[in-house]
Amino acid sequence: MLEASYVGNRTRHLAISQNVNAISLDDRLKCFADTSYCTKSVANPFAGAAELPGTSLYNATITNAQAMLPYPQFTGVTEASRPIGNQTANMLEVRANKRLSTDSW
Repeated sequence: MLEASYVGNRTRHLAISQNVNAISLDDRLKCFADTSYCTKSVANPFAGAAELPGTSLYNATITNAQAMLPYPQFTGVTEASRPIGNQTANMLEVRANKRLSTDSW
């Protein structure tokens, strides 16, 4: 006996969290071409801000990568529960049974 079964599942609009404070693709490609491009120090426009003590953004300089962010005054900005996730599952189960006998397969 040979038996096969298939189960498929697709889910859309899953709530996910997404980083919205990321370097643009153009700037990221510049970083790959020249690794020092993102790590070099630049003047920090937020230096000494009262609400930033104890963070790297309180210093006189920041990395160029931090300065290129859409929201450079934050080290991370995440938008939670965005309904843009998708999930797909495809499963195949195959089962073969042979009665016990003296014959070979």
